[in-house]
Amino acid sequence: MKSEAIPTVPDELLGETRFDRLFKYFTALRFALEHAGSMVSAARLYYLAKLKPGLVYRGLTAFAPGRIRCIPFRVAVGKTWNVYVRDNGQDAPMLLEFFKNGRLAEMEKLNWKPRVIYDLGANIGIASLSLSTLNADARIYGFEPLPANFEICRQNYSSLTKADVFNCAVGFPSGTMSFEFQDSDLRGGRLAMNASLRSSASHQRVEVEVWSVADLIDRKGLEPPDVLKVDVEGAEFDVLRGLGAYAKGVKGLHIETHSLELRENCVSWLEANGFKIIQEFRYPANMGALWAEKVEFSKRSD
Repeated sequence: MKSEAIPTVPDELLGETRFDRLFKYFTALRFALEHAGSMVSAARLYYLAKLKPGLVYRGLTAFAPGRIRCIPFRVAVGKTWNVYVRDNGQDAPMLLEFFKNGRLAEMEKLNWKPRVIYDLGANIGIASLSLSTLNADARIYGFEPLPANFEICRQNYSSLTKADVFNCAVGFPSGTMSFEFQDSDLRGGRLAMNASLRSSASHQRVEVEVWSVADLIDRKGLEPPDVLKVDVEGAEFDVLRGLGAYAKGVKGLHIETHSLELRENCVSWLEANGFKIIQEFRYPANMGALWAEKVEFSKRSD
């Protein structure tokens, strides 16, 4: 089946001024020049991450979602990774989201110093690459259930020396479940059991393995996490329940919440298990993100 990606809505339709739009384009160009390994790579990164989505929206070109582009991406002086993205209007903009806009940069301000990080909902691995630059000494375990995303994620993990990625979902309980997704947007797939988040649009389904964090540790032999980044499209509370006794060793979490009910359930669990909310972001459509820190750890680090 042919995959048609959803183009990003251009900035001028978001109520921004012309100056704001020009500033964003300039910022994206500067970002591409700073991080790409060559002028050719900079042009490719800028085009895929910023220019092309708007051109597609206007009908001036089209995405080629089946085409994988390799971008030499400079993360530090003398350190360049090959980053793989699809030409779909979604993958390349994530480099801006995580490396320029600092979606996970709050971690730099915290005294967590994690030894092991779990990236739950790794997608194509861009968040994991960002986590690695913020926590150079940490081992990162990534989990991505959708095969199309996992294959790209595995390629991006090849740049990391202390990381492994697994083709499975994380939730509770462990087992096999249906995972539903749309070809047009591979970022929003979710376990079909999360009925409250289903849309009216048609979905495809694939059977995936689901593991609780406790079972990943007890049965698969993974190291327990110090920090978790959780973005699992409605299964956030199940992830927390699946920690079991290993919640005691977690220093902090970054959790994307996809409904008000999920937020309330997650906050109740966090408070009951000795965590405090240290920062919260609210997005449209009742979505948000929480940074939570173990109170006990917070007292030790003061």
